Amino acid sequence: MSPRSALRGRAQAAFVLGIGLLFLAGVLLEVPYVNGPWYWRWPWRDLGVLPTAFHLLPGLVPLGWALRRMSLDGARVSPRQILALLTAACLLHQIFGFVADPNGYRMLRDIVASPGATSYYTDALPIRSTLDFLAGFHATPLHLHSSTHPPGPILYYRFWIWVLGPEVGAYAGGTVLLVLAAAGVPAVHAFARLWTSDPIDRLYAAALYSLLPGLLLISPEFDQVYPLFSMGIVGAWVLSMDGHRRAAPALGAVLFVALLFAYNLLTIGAFLVLHAGALLWRRPDRRGTLKRILGTSVVALGVWAGLHLFLHLATEYRPVASFASALDTQARLADSHGRPWLACVLFDPYDFALGAGIMAVPLALIFAGRTLRSVGPLTRAEGLSLLGFATIAVVDVSGLLRAETARVWLFLQPFIVIPAALVLARWRTSDRAAFFALQWLIVVVLKTKMAFVIP
Repeated sequence: MSPRSALRGRAQAAFVLGIGLLFLAGVLLEVPYVNGPWYWRWPWRDLGVLPTAFHLLPGLVPLGWALRRMSLDGARVSPRQILALLTAACLLHQIFGFVADPNGYRMLRDIVASPGATSYYTDALPIRSTLDFLAGFHATPLHLHSSTHPPGPILYYRFWIWVLGPEVGAYAGGTVLLVLAAAGVPAVHAFARLWTSDPIDRLYAAALYSLLPGLLLISPEFDQVYPLFSMGIVGAWVLSMDGHRRAAPALGAVLFVALLFAYNLLTIGAFLVLHAGALLWRRPDRRGTLKRILGTSVVALGVWAGLHLFLHLATEYRPVASFASALDTQARLADSHGRPWLACVLFDPYDFALGAGIMAVPLALIFAGRTLRSVGPLTRAEGLSLLGFATIAVVDVSGLLRAETARVWLFLQPFIVIPAALVLARWRTSDRAAFFALQWLIVVVLKTKMAFVIP
């Protein structure tokens, strides 16, 4: 690294860490609006910083071990071992985050069983026949979150209730969600291969993802799992555009499963449209590129429609009517909640940044600024990152997913994490260590001072 690059890296580190320290102080002092704008605020509380930090120490051990191995061993590091450590850290932070609550791990069960915090378990309890439930799902009165979602989350808890009974099923269903959230760590490592082949860069993306406050503290929620779907959809699309034949049917299958759990994942289509437009603009063989785009779309939509048709014939589930019912409910809820479009467009990105721990966003902006100042054609990492930023902007401006974006936009976090990690990986070892130490402290303080899920 040249002296100039080293100096630039130190300046970046000072800037990003300074922002992190200011945010940390704002949370500790309960500065107004640090916990969100007037139309959506995370309630203040105080569990005690030292007791909370003590409870979260088990997650810090594998995280610190992984980061030390990455810094010392460099190219000799074993990605599988590091990913195992980072995945364990992610899971332990979630589990012991519940232990830190006044009600202990029972808090997980209380959230799952709450008709306001989740409602999927609540709506799963009275089901006697799964086939009858699916056949009449589009007209079934449901609680808050269930009413704007497909039947997948309800059926998920119906399965655990059926296997283990209501009480144990609530614990099991909630705990498995924590495990699936942690599975996002190796998934981000694999997803980052679209950006870079450098194993260390990808491991830092996984490390940063494993320590996102939105992923660790807003649990147990299906939103923690949705990044798996968004990465699967984007990954399959990009691979198909690169010529992988199996990627197009895989895209249709992932889209089918995703839309059994959340309609908001449809907004990830903005990336696919932007990516297709970029390919048509940049590739000289526009006819061939258009043929591949159309071919992938036809195959993927064909698989998606075919699977829905099969489900309809087997259960009489009506996906179109269910989607229309969810849209109608969502429109009525949006009107009643008082979340004005312009205010949400301006302030929702802040809540999204809070879910990332704040510091990942200036890191990603540094990457974006460097990209926009670069001379010559964009690299693959630069192009995909700009498309990811544009996708977040489209979701924001559309106003389709307003407020509570630390949770609702979790499926977009990989678009921030990967470019942020590409900057972070080029910092000095001591600066990276300071970053992850501060990120962990932010997780501790957010857990201490803000209530993210209230049963």
